[in-house]
Amino acid sequence: MANGLGEWLLDKLKELGVDISWQTKLQHLIVKDGRVVGVQLEDLLTTKVNEIMANKGVILCTGGYGANKALMQKWNPTLLKSVVYSDSQRDDGSGIMILVITIL
Repeated sequence: MANGLGEWLLDKLKELGVDISWQTKLQHLIVKDGRVVGVQLEDLLTTKVNEIMANKGVILCTGGYGANKALMQKWNPTLLKSVVYSDSQRDDGSGIMILVITIL
């Protein structure tokens, strides 16, 4: 995170003891009694799958869906026609779709 706000936020999260998982891919949300209580993540470097249970809550930072033309067509067709996507190919919407499937 190169900007000042991002660095401040990251420092504050570390100060509060928040567990941040980098270079991971969300596999499943763990739900108990209608609440998300944890996540199942794949480590992108080792392919190992880990479960992390939350103490107070889960914050999903899944990236976008700009690399997924089907989702762009469904959710934002106007932008698809006028913008060339140049961000990460990992912004495929998979994390967003896991959330959508879980809450429906």
